[in-house]
Amino acid sequence: MKRNSITQEYYTLMITKDGVMPPMNKEKAAAGLVAAGFLDLLSQEIIVIEKKKILVKEELPEELKYLETLYQYLRKTPRTIHMMMSVFSIGVRNRQLAEDIGKSLLEKGLATFDKGILFAPKNLYVPEKTYKEELVTAVRAVVNGTDEMEIHDILLLHILKVSKCLNQYFSKYEKERLSARIKEIRKNPQNRQVEKMILYVTDITNYVTFAVVAAVGMG
Repeated sequence: MKRNSITQEYYTLMITKDGVMPPMNKEKAAAGLVAAGFLDLLSQEIIVIEKKKILVKEELPEELKYLETLYQYLRKTPRTIHMMMSVFSIGVRNRQLAEDIGKSLLEKGLATFDKGILFAPKNLYVPEKTYKEELVTAVRAVVNGTDEMEIHDILLLHILKVSKCLNQYFSKYEKERLSARIKEIRKNPQNRQVEKMILYVTDITNYVTFAVVAAVGMG
C-alpha cells in the first residue's frame, strides 16, 4: 500500500470509528498528534533543535500544508518543546490541527466527512475503513517481520505506544516484540538520531502527564 506521513497515519489509527479522539485517553492522544506533526517537520529538516529551542529552517512544503498552524506558530520565534505543548496539546489549536489533518485525508479519499453532535468537534473526518485496515496490516507486518524497521515506522509505532493508542491493534506478543525491537534499535550507536526523536516523543507525552496530574492536584 502507499504510505502517508507519520501525522496522517497516526491520525488514522488514533481516531475512533465515530471520528473523535478516544474519550478515555484524549489528552495523550491529542499530545501524540502534536508529536507526530513535530516529527514530520523534524525528520524532513524543516525544523531543527538547537540549545533546546525549535528553529524553523525551511519553508513548509505543499505536501505538509495540513501542518500550517503548527509551522506558523514555530516560525514566529524560537520555542521549547514545552512551550509548544502548552499551546497545542489542548484547546482550539489542537482541534484546528486535528481538523486540518482530517481534511488532508478527505482530499485523498482516505476519510469521510460528518457533522459532530453534542460534545464532539463540529466537523468530523472519519478514516476510511478499508484504508485503516490496510494500514493496520502494514504496521503489524513491520513488527512481525525480520527486516530492519524504517525510521518512519519506528516513530509512528512509538507515538502510538506512548499515547496508549496501540492496544486495540496489537496482541500482547506483538507489543512485547515491538518493545524489544525498539529497545534494540535504541542501543545501536548508529541510530543516535532515532534515539533523539524517541526521547522528544517521551518528553512531549511526559508534559501532558505532568499537566494532567497538576490539574487534578489543583482541583
